[in-house]
Amino acid sequence: MNLTKSIFILVYLISPISYLIIYSIFTLIRKNDILISIYQILPMLAIYYLVASVIASIFFEKIIKKIQDVNEKE
Repeated sequence: MNLTKSIFILVYLISPISYLIIYSIFTLIRKNDILISIYQILPMLAIYYLVASVIASIFFEKIIKKIQDVNEKE
């Protein structure tokens, strides 16, 4: 179980940090229309990512609980 929890923490800690790095890069470099449009879309993607990560964490905890229940029955 420690491996699954560490993978889960790694994914959900690395992703927001990488998002912040990418957002900072696009904040500094806004030279053409494509970069400006990406810069405007990034906050909306952050909100979708936040909602998706909360839903994924709920499902992940349910899966872990079911696995623990099966292991306890054996």
